[in-house]
Amino acid sequence: MRTSFVFVATALGLATPLHASMTSGGPIDVLSHSVVHDPTLQQVIFTIEFDRAPDFFTLDDIGRQHDAFQFYVDSNPATGGPGPYAWDRIVRGAEIHFDNDVRIRDSTLPDVPGEPSGGWGPVVDAVPYALSDTELSFSVSFESLGTTTGVFEYDFLTTHYGAASFFADGLVSQPIPTPASALLLLACLSLQGRRRTHPRSSSRSRRFSRSVA
Repeated sequence: MRTSFVFVATALGLATPLHASMTSGGPIDVLSHSVVHDPTLQQVIFTIEFDRAPDFFTLDDIGRQHDAFQFYVDSNPATGGPGPYAWDRIVRGAEIHFDNDVRIRDSTLPDVPGEPSGGWGPVVDAVPYALSDTELSFSVSFESLGTTTGVFEYDFLTTHYGAASFFADGLVSQPIPTPASALLLLACLSLQGRRRTHPRSSSRSRRFSRSVA
C-alpha cells in the first residue's frame, strides 16, 4: 500500500520562509505529463508540461528549490519492493540545482549520510534533461529504474519550496506508440544535448521525510 506524502509535504511547506515565497512567485502547475516505455531501446521517456517555465535554481533558506518534481517508481508492482516502501526507485528533480541533472535513487537501500538525498538511498544514475520553455523531458534506462519490461506503477509529485503543489498516484507507464518511438527518443536525447546550463548552487537540501526536500 502506498503512503501519500501530500499532507506531509504541505505541512512542512507551512514552515517555508515567507520572503522566499513572496519574492519568487507561486507554485507551478502541471498541465500534462507522460511516462512511456520503449522495449526496443530499453528506455523510459518522462515528459512534463508545466503552466510556466520551472525554476529549479532559486532556493529558500534551507536549500529547497522553488520548483521540484519527483516520481516514485514501483518497478515490481505485483510483488512489492524489498524495502520498507512500495517504491523501488525515486526519480528526483529536487536535486537538479546541484549538478543540473535528474538523479535516480534506490529507495530499497538506506540513505547515504551527508548526501542531499532527501532520505532516499544511493544514486544509481544521473541523466540530463531537456527544457524547452514549459516542457521538460528526459529518458532513463530500464536498468536504472529496476525494470526489465518498462512497465511499472508510479506516483508523481511536484513541490514549491517543499510544499506539495501537484500529486497523482496509482499511475502506470504506457508503451510508446510505434513507429514514432525511435524518433521521439532521438529528439529527446538531442534536446538533452542542447539543454541550457545554469550556475550550480553550493547550498545543500535538507531531508524531507524520505520524500522531496
